[in-house]
Amino acid sequence: MQFPRQISTVFLIFLIVMSMAVAGCRTSEVSKEQVQELEKVDNQSEKAYQKEYEKAVKKHQKMQSDNTKAMMKQRKQQQKQYNKSQERSFWDRLFKKKCKTEFGNG
Repeated sequence: MQFPRQISTVFLIFLIVMSMAVAGCRTSEVSKEQVQELEKVDNQSEKAYQKEYEKAVKKHQKMQSDNTKAMMKQRKQQQKQYNKSQERSFWDRLFKKKCKTEFGNG
């Protein structure tokens, strides 16, 4: 049984394209070592960024006057007290699924 020439040509082209697609997948795999190396570089850059940020915050706080530092400390304490009073009780959070809203409907 012989196939027509066009069908065999199309079939041959199909096989070539499929073999290229399969080979392409294998070459694009990333090894575990490469993934670990990328994560390590990411972690290092994140640590460096965090360190620079903390350094900038310390520099900013150091530049403030004593009066400003005292005012910032007082505001921070007031915020803690206010936020604690706004917090829902443990019982409400545990058993009541609705959130407390500003308008009272909830």
